[in-house]
Amino acid sequence: MNKRNVVVWILVAALVISGISNIILVINYPQPSTSRDPDTLVVGIAYNPYTLEIVNTRFGRDHVSNNILGQIVETLFTNDLTDPKLPRINLLAESHCWENTTTLHIKLREGILFQDGTPFNATAVKWNFDRLQYLINATGTNAGEVADTRSLWMRPNEKTPIINNTAITGNYNITLTLNGAYGPFLSMLTNINTGMISPTTHMNDTSRFISLNTENLVGTGPFIYGHYIPNVEVVLSRWEGYWSHIAYFNRLQFAIFRPVSVLRDAMLHHQIDYLMHFEDEFIPAFEADESIILKRFTDDTGLPGLNYGLLEFNTIHLNETWRKALSYAINYSYIFNEMKEGWDRGTSPISPSFGALYNTSVKTPEYNITKAREVMVSMGFGDMGWSDEQWITSIFAELGYYPYYYSYFEHELKEKLLEWYRLIGVSFCGWWAVYPFEAFEALDFYWMGDAPDFFDPFSMLYRLNNYEYLIFSFDCVTYYVPPLNDTWINIKLELVLETIDDEARDEIYKDVQWYFAEKLYPHAFAWHPKIFFVHSADLRGVPYNAMEKFQGNVLWRADNL
Repeated sequence: MNKRNVVVWILVAALVISGISNIILVINYPQPSTSRDPDTLVVGIAYNPYTLEIVNTRFGRDHVSNNILGQIVETLFTNDLTDPKLPRINLLAESHCWENTTTLHIKLREGILFQDGTPFNATAVKWNFDRLQYLINATGTNAGEVADTRSLWMRPNEKTPIINNTAITGNYNITLTLNGAYGPFLSMLTNINTGMISPTTHMNDTSRFISLNTENLVGTGPFIYGHYIPNVEVVLSRWEGYWSHIAYFNRLQFAIFRPVSVLRDAMLHHQIDYLMHFEDEFIPAFEADESIILKRFTDDTGLPGLNYGLLEFNTIHLNETWRKALSYAINYSYIFNEMKEGWDRGTSPISPSFGALYNTSVKTPEYNITKAREVMVSMGFGDMGWSDEQWITSIFAELGYYPYYYSYFEHELKEKLLEWYRLIGVSFCGWWAVYPFEAFEALDFYWMGDAPDFFDPFSMLYRLNNYEYLIFSFDCVTYYVPPLNDTWINIKLELVLETIDDEARDEIYKDVQWYFAEKLYPHAFAWHPKIFFVHSADLRGVPYNAMEKFQGNVLWRADNL
């Protein structure tokens, strides 16, 4: 059985259980010195990068590393961040064609150099793909550290690599042969894991990770790696020999302000140009400052983030009828309008920002206590003629519930869920008031989340259906959420892999979305994050996009014109 540590709330849960949740730890972090000269672009971040190893970073889980690496290293294909539809476009690849469902021919751009002067050609590309295969242990010969991204580059059985081999078919031509059809493969090639680094500079990194404290990281991108000081900054400089759009700024500084409240203050005091992390409660202050632009991307475009948060039902304990009743008993409008400004209601794991593959006709359950009660009555519980008081005083089931973490929001949400569920004769077990470990196996619903690894929902959909998710780990005791393991979904996802035509694959995804929302009811569909961009009012060319990807070489200041 596959198990993934996708949602782990170890420390906070441990503090709550041990009764010390009210302790506030005060840490005096060093704060970066930022430059306001016109030649420096300062990006404010709240966290250190996890890694500078392109093969070992995941798009949905390490936003900082991905956005830093993306300024230095480029992939064969990418998404156009200036287009809200995020179409896939050529980058280091000039063109491609499928010979059949497992053979992909790629023509590379000519005349491109790595930042150390090494030619970018088929030999360099093969070296990079062979390195990827080794670090994920697709070769079976890696006796050292294996990349966390291994599962992403393996077929669903997790035994067979997606890529079989990379062959040089000309100075600027390569052929990628797969071990089986893999429909989303071209979109996978936009992932930073397939970024191109110089085989000359990194000749000693062929079979090992690039250290976070490395003195060099060489790609083909618009910025050259400078240095990294933990808890302070990552600094890059403009590459004058870049093959495409040379950056306006000489220097790009990712300034690390901790905690996030200090980052907010740095933005308000005009120490930074572009903000990468902030909390909902910062929004009024940013909107009140005329020198700052807060772009409400989701509100303006209807496009939320790609991440998916959900109230997962235990499908072993709760059948489809129970899940339907519980879904209709939740007041979603209250949650999204009164409690959480930064959330947008989700209809399925597939965000509207996926564009052509999003099913606009899907109808997700809305709050309808009458319908919820009708479903309860169909199971033999209660009577439609009952008053609210009769439903509240008749407890037909006590369900185990696990929140994300015990914040004020979670406390309020727990109370509201209990209030709504009592109206259909359902209460919660009181396990959170006692030492709870044995109770986790009896959980009936719990908050969790996931995110795609590239601009395609396949990997996320497959995990949601087939993986056990780690929800709690403490004192050597772990508890996993059981997988959905729905046969219909797996058949559709197998069809996704067999379909290399983008439009045909989009229609399959629409079917999966309908099934999730209107047939299976595996989740009380919760949220996709609303997207906000915060930057100085004089900054121009900002690529607003649902992937929340940063692109430094296209930005300039108005007073530089």
